[in-house]
Amino acid sequence: HFTDKMPHNFVRLGIIHLLFPKAKLIHCERHPLDNAVSLFTNSMRQFHMSYKSDLRRLGLYYLQYKQLMRHYQEVLPGKILTIQYEDLVENTEFVSRKMIDHIGLDWEDNVMKRETSQKSVKTLSAWQVRQPVYQSSAGRWRNYEKHLPELIDVLAEEAVDYEAKLAALTAEN
Repeated sequence: HFTDKMPHNFVRLGIIHLLFPKAKLIHCERHPLDNAVSLFTNSMRQFHMSYKSDLRRLGLYYLQYKQLMRHYQEVLPGKILTIQYEDLVENTEFVSRKMIDHIGLDWEDNVMKRETSQKSVKTLSAWQVRQPVYQSSAGRWRNYEKHLPELIDVLAEEAVDYEAKLAALTAEN
């Protein structure tokens, strides 16, 4: 079992499925505007600059990602568990149990001990995995809203759809 959360991994799901046909995947969605702002504001390798250095292009890239993920959900039924980031930080143990169950592992209470559970982390958020779960990144895009008109224009429909998903989750819980 391993985790690789690079933003462009969604383009590799087809080859991952061919190489590992029994693999179970977890797809963590985040509010489209929070996701885009995070990508835009973080330093990343040169490859990512092709889509993240311009807000309109970043929004269009996000739409392509969503289209491809919808395709994979259709052609790989039961293989991909989609969770929402905001639900994960709000209901950490509940969502974590769903993820552990999806990949076919038994629950261990140590899963909830983030500070000591991670061995090797090589991502932008390496420091985060040892911190308590926090909710301050949810809705962060609103701090920059006046600077994001192009991005908001491109992602408006996705944002509305995503917020409806979150509202449904809140009503469910």
